Order: sequence, then C-alpha cells, then structure tokens
Amino acid sequence: MSSDQLRAPVARFAKVMEARLRGNDWKGGWDHLTTLDLLGRLLFEMAELVVELQAGNHLGAQHETADAANYLMMLHDRLDRADMAIEDVGPSQADIDREYECHLKRQDEEVADDDE
Repeated sequence: MSSDQLRAPVARFAKVMEARLRGNDWKGGWDHLTTLDLLGRLLFEMAELVVELQAGNHLGAQHETADAANYLMMLHDRLDRADMAIEDVGPSQADIDREYECHLKRQDEEVADDDE
C-alpha cells in the first residue's frame, strides 16, 4: 500500500461521512458555527451514539459514529485554517446536560410513538 492510499476501512468510513454531510448540505456548511457550537454538537452526537448502542441498533450507531466524526472533521478544519478562538472553546456542563436531556426526551417520544 502506498503512503497516499487510504486503508479500506478509512475509505469506507470517509464515504459514509461524505454521504452524511451531503444529506445536510441544506444547512449551509460549518463556517458559521463557533467552536462551542461544534463541540456541543459533537457531544450531542456522542450521546446519541450511546443511546443507539444501548438499543442494539447497529445501523443507527454507525450513522452516529459518522455524525460525530464529521464534527471532529469540522473542528480539524478550523484548526487547519488556524481560526479557532481559544476563548470560544468549551461547552458548560449545563449545556451538555441540557442537550443530553433533550435527546433522552426525544428518544422517549419516539418509543411512545412506536408503541401506539
């Protein structure tokens, strides 16, 4: 394997990441998001991943890994362009808790809808 050739698992994952990004192109990219926004959304995706794993939903968990990886890529892109503000880093614990609680509530609502 040459040094510029992607490993097969990396190439497959990159394709899934790109597909997830294209599905959200209508949102207008990430240049307008602050570092705090990106970190908060990453943590939210991680919480969603935990829920999918606990539910045994393989496909849902795979989607969440790609979503989380895309937020990491967005942060990497900001670092690569050296425009990440240090003072912009770090969601508060209250923000993290609020995002997680909202996620759990949505999951409960989805389960209730499925039971009907």
